[in-house]
Amino acid sequence: MNIDPKTFPAPPTHSVNKALSTEGIGYDVQLEHDVHIPESVGVPYRFVEWCSENCKHRWGWYFGDNLEPIMSFEDEKERFAFSLSNGIKETDKR
Repeated sequence: MNIDPKTFPAPPTHSVNKALSTEGIGYDVQLEHDVHIPESVGVPYRFVEWCSENCKHRWGWYFGDNLEPIMSFEDEKERFAFSLSNGIKETDKR
């Protein structure tokens, strides 16, 4: 059976993939404003997705002491909006 690859649609370009290909965004990025993610073993994908869809400035995540996940933002208003939208009561600890 011969299958012509041209008959398959191209995979969609997702906003997360586009955002993560931008320099200064993504894993191991530490910026001015942090949100510590309580009681988590990692950064949930929905947080990355939220940032890729809502942030206009640089953002990222890294792991602090004891592998504590931390979201980090260049813009204070985006940090606040992220915390509020995702129900995180954590404050900027930097």
